[in-house]
Amino acid sequence: MKALEVIESVEAEVVVEVTPVNIQNGEPALSHITQAFKTGKHVVTTNKGPLALAMPALTELAEYNNVYFRFSGTVGVAHPC
Repeated sequence: MKALEVIESVEAEVVVEVTPVNIQNGEPALSHITQAFKTGKHVVTTNKGPLALAMPALTELAEYNNVYFRFSGTVGVAHPC
């Protein structure tokens, strides 16, 4: 079963989205977040790609579907001092 099918079919309230992301198109994170919103699930993510590429649209979609969209994460966490 593919991730989008799991997001759609599993009875859950929240999707924690932490996949690696292609900075050119925000995938697969962008599709995961969008699918979660469309199925009425809240989303928490650490991915910066979807935020950089589609923040206004994601925020609007979350509001439209009456779900929370939360994001946080540390940039450069693996960078040696």
